[in-house]
Amino acid sequence: MTDLTITERFLLAFKQLTSACNDNPQTLVTFFKERPQFTKLAWQVDDAANRIEKAEAVSKMMAQVSPEFIKAWKAYLYTWRKQINYVVVSDLKLPDEFGPPPSFEEYAALQRSSKEKETPDPMIDDSFVPEFHDGGKAVAALVDLVLDQADFRRDDEFDDSGIANTYEIGAQAIDHFEQVIGIDIQRAFDRWDSLPAVFVPKHVSDKHGLTAKDGLFALFGQAVRAYVAGAPAAAVALCRALLETVLRDHYLRGVDTRREDMKGLIDIAVARYDFLQSAKLNDLRLDANKILHRFAERRPGADDDKIVLGHLKDLKHYIEKAPES
Repeated sequence: MTDLTITERFLLAFKQLTSACNDNPQTLVTFFKERPQFTKLAWQVDDAANRIEKAEAVSKMMAQVSPEFIKAWKAYLYTWRKQINYVVVSDLKLPDEFGPPPSFEEYAALQRSSKEKETPDPMIDDSFVPEFHDGGKAVAALVDLVLDQADFRRDDEFDDSGIANTYEIGAQAIDHFEQVIGIDIQRAFDRWDSLPAVFVPKHVSDKHGLTAKDGLFALFGQAVRAYVAGAPAAAVALCRALLETVLRDHYLRGVDTRREDMKGLIDIAVARYDFLQSAKLNDLRLDANKILHRFAERRPGADDDKIVLGHLKDLKHYIEKAPES
């Protein structure tokens, strides 16, 4: 499987596992101790899924993905993930002092619905791992340490005060970045972590250049960065432009839409595809207007972040479900 992409590797392993279990995750949990092949396949799926999550931590859009993978990934997340994790954890065979292994029901009850990231522990961790670590807390710990070191060096009359000044200047620059430039580092990391990756089907990717300065990938990247930076007006405007691009290029291909405004595009697309919801699509159009008007009147809304995140998730759905013809 060395020449396969991470999504292809996941798909192959997942199909083998689900086929062996007759598409029933309960079969995996019930019989994995009796059938070593189940455990081996569970490890392969877990390894491939971890690689995808690692990629998600550094990029929110993956190109050239098969629709079959998108369907399998959703099945993994919502139907198979806890069972596979349970088999992998059970296979680790923890020492007896940890107590008897839990049943699957006990294990599942303890699992959180979403992965809460951890503060890096410098006594254990020697690098920042974006899929596991809380970046905001890592930066805050760095600032605290830098300031402590600055004080320590100033108290030492034989130390070079230039080093203490360097520490102080760096900490002050980070504070300037947050307080004056206006980007809260902790909230920026939290917003980034809240975004799921978009898996762009091959037929959609082929329509757009990965490095083009306009089009799908550029618009989505700018929308994500505006959202992460805490600029909801810019983010929602870009989401609106992205929706228009997706509708024109993929849902209304071959239709003369040159004279249609956004509402007209939505009406035509909803009439052609029954899985599109008019209310959801029009919410983005109307929310963009509302947020932009509020910012023009200097009345930002407390829920603007939540609104933009919802629209980015909806756009993920529209891109991944885009028709091939």
